[in-house]
Amino acid sequence: MKTETVQLKLDRESILAADPWTVIEPVWWNGNIYDGVEAYNRSLSQFSRPQRHVFAIMWYRSEVDNGGHDQFFSNSTGIVWQDALNGFRSMNADDFAAVLESAASRFPDMPSFDRETRQQQMVGLASDFAEEDDRFYDLDNGSTIDELLTAYIRQNADDFTFDGMIDRAVFPKTLEQIKGEQSGEPEPPTAPDLKS
Repeated sequence: MKTETVQLKLDRESILAADPWTVIEPVWWNGNIYDGVEAYNRSLSQFSRPQRHVFAIMWYRSEVDNGGHDQFFSNSTGIVWQDALNGFRSMNADDFAAVLESAASRFPDMPSFDRETRQQQMVGLASDFAEEDDRFYDLDNGSTIDELLTAYIRQNADDFTFDGMIDRAVFPKTLEQIKGEQSGEPEPPTAPDLKS
């Protein structure tokens, strides 16, 4: 994947006007979910607890929307389960917290933060996550989590400020962007679709 290093500044004013993806971008590109719990914690050490919560919930939602709780826990993203749960609790999103807590409680001694161990735990599970998947989809309806994240970010705007350099992926241009460049009116870049 091609990356670029860019300066990114998020002040209170820009945070209050931005969508959750824009606000969490510095955490998204710095957070390491792939190399174990120590690397995960180290990669997020410069960020606030609310930033960490939003990062985890965005991963959780993306994975569950794409392949259910089974995909969430079996992939590297399962490492964020406790931060996502704590995030829902800090947002007073008790219904979402109950769904994730129910899914996590299916594991003996709760899900491991180590992917391999977590996958081994899943082999021994007596049932699938169909009930939790259905409850999650009924609750979210495509926008509920967006609304929760936006409200939480705005209530805690000072915890989401950022001024620094980040390495982020360079995405291929869309057909609309190419046409815009040819007409002299470039389209703004688009954020990746976290639901696919």
